[in-house]
Amino acid sequence: MTARGRLWIGRLVALALAVACVAHVPAAACARRADGFLAGDVGDQRELGRGARAWLEQDPATLAFHTGSPRFDGEWYLIIHMAAALGFAQTALEHAELRAEHAPLVARAIDRMLLPAGRAHDVDAWGEDPVESLDRDANGHLAFLGYANLALSMHRRLDAASRFAPLNDAITAALARRFDASHAVLLESYPGETYPADNAAALASIVLHDRACGGDHPVTTRVLAALRERFTDARSGLLYQRVDSSTGAPRDRPRASGTAMAAFLLGYAGDDLARPWWDALARQWDTVLGFGGAREYARGEAGGGDVDSGPVLLGIGVSATAFGIAGARRFGDAERYRSAFASAWLFGLPRETDGVLRFTAGGPLGDVLLFAVLTAGAGR
Repeated sequence: MTARGRLWIGRLVALALAVACVAHVPAAACARRADGFLAGDVGDQRELGRGARAWLEQDPATLAFHTGSPRFDGEWYLIIHMAAALGFAQTALEHAELRAEHAPLVARAIDRMLLPAGRAHDVDAWGEDPVESLDRDANGHLAFLGYANLALSMHRRLDAASRFAPLNDAITAALARRFDASHAVLLESYPGETYPADNAAALASIVLHDRACGGDHPVTTRVLAALRERFTDARSGLLYQRVDSSTGAPRDRPRASGTAMAAFLLGYAGDDLARPWWDALARQWDTVLGFGGAREYARGEAGGGDVDSGPVLLGIGVSATAFGIAGARRFGDAERYRSAFASAWLFGLPRETDGVLRFTAGGPLGDVLLFAVLTAGAGR
């Protein structure tokens, strides 16, 4: 090869290396704080918790959403306060120095969650109050009971003498009876609507309650087995997003958003329960220039976004990626955690002021959910 040829090859190699470096600089910049959160740095968790606390200090009547659907508005109100309760509980458990500050905020979040606004969407759908229905087994009410009870069970783990103990016991008993009596195995969230991810929340709430209180509801073993064997797609390992309320037949494709949420929620009851769906989600992971996330649909399939998945960009779902952050931390997957953290930092529009970290792009829902998933891990 001539000297001129070697010169051009050298220049091309240098150019390629420069392009590669420049292409990965944005992701590296967005992931610069990932390792601190992954390691559970108390300062990082305190800073993020201050951002979530601001929403709990706001008049709950002002937490109005405008999705165009009263049902979704109500669900978002409920999930914000459940996520806040989980986030403050797990950080209080992980760091003794945060306990005095964060433990009272768990109770505050639950008090707000139990306001009429937290269950209005469920009342509207079923025509009855979910809490007032606990002595009857006809309806599932998982749109409220599963998520609310997970927050209650988490508070029970934090405080054995929880003032919410009677309600936690009553909801746990009702859910266990309803699972035991269900011919379809799973319970409905709304009339005629059954979602495996919502059932995962209810199951996690029962298992976590039993571990905190020394109880035993063996029905959870049967239902968890059914989730793995009947309601999980054999090829992809993803949960079906929705199933028929009578037969259990799939009513929607296997999706990463429901799978990621189920793995996130079941993780509070134990890593062993969440592992199958985290493994499936990990297989969905893609990385583009250092920014990572989970594909919403099984590989080889395509589809758009909806209220469950959030936007789907280049096949990657926003919700699946966000909930996947929790799994990555729980299972020590630093590579996926960093890549998802970079994506969250890029699209979440973080704002750091006076020791407070907030993510502004998703409003209160996105801000508080990121608090819960970025600090997940102490709920094992």
